[in-house]
Amino acid sequence: MNKKIQKLKSYLDKYLGKTDLHVIKELGNPLEEYFDDTLIYTKPYKIFFRDEIVFFIEKGKVADIAITECFLWIGLRNVFYFQGEIPEYKIIKLF
Repeated sequence: MNKKIQKLKSYLDKYLGKTDLHVIKELGNPLEEYFDDTLIYTKPYKIFFRDEIVFFIEKGKVADIAITECFLWIGLRNVFYFQGEIPEYKIIKLF
């Protein structure tokens, strides 16, 4: 399993269904917050790379999580869980 998928799975296992206040208590204040339904955290790694972890909030609880891998603030790929007919983790390359 890809490392990014493993990271997303661990976030889903830990935070899915939890309140937005629980996420803020554990991870601190988000760097960006939009419309009270999205919390965005950035996690730098290596020198020029970072992950943007987005928590989508519905009715005060985490409904979904996505990770965007960035290089020099440019999104390279999105990692998310697609719950369709066959639930699966997906990686979409942006460039």
